Amino acid sequence: NMQVVSFIGRLSSGVLADRIGAFLPVLMAMSLTSAAACGLMALMQSTWPPAVLFALAGLIGLAAATWNGLFLAEIARVVPAEAVGQATAGSTFFTFLSYMAAPPAFGLVSHLANYETAFMLAGCAALSATAFLYLGRRGGDTGKVAE
Repeated sequence: NMQVVSFIGRLSSGVLADRIGAFLPVLMAMSLTSAAACGLMALMQSTWPPAVLFALAGLIGLAAATWNGLFLAEIARVVPAEAVGQATAGSTFFTFLSYMAAPPAFGLVSHLANYETAFMLAGCAALSATAFLYLGRRGGDTGKVAE
């Protein structure tokens, strides 16, 4: 369910960003949705109906697993043309480094506190991404795609 929705989400988020002509608003919406999904995961109970759990998995797939392409497109947009390869490679390195560091950190927080706290901290990380995207946008960059 999550993988199918993330596949559809990657395509539709790219189309949406192209249609509105800007990647930043779509990335900001994804990060807010990711934070909300983490909050819902923190509240999740074993008594919830399976349909709700599948819907939540779909929400996570849509929000948390679809942003990579837009992220790389945004990096390519803001750096000089001659630096695109280096900038996207460097950002991908740090992205995948976070993929390696996040699960043990989540496990440690879950062990020391609980799953709810770990999911809430993950949600805070997503909210911080929203804040950084917003602050970058306020710096005069509208996030518009060059025509």
